[in-house]
Amino acid sequence: GEWSCKYRKLAREVERLKLAREASLVEQDVSNDLERRLRRARGMLMMVGQLGRF
Repeated sequence: GEWSCKYRKLAREVERLKLAREASLVEQDVSNDLERRLRRARGMLMMVGQLGRF
């Protein structure tokens, strides 16, 4: 009846929120990885630039 309909609706909303949270965590991981890669690449470029001075 009405109760089971509300329960299913609430269960779908909880699942949607779980998926949104998971997506947010994945997005943060990707962002952190990209930031690490950019820092590493910048460090390598600075080293190459310093080698050119000798």
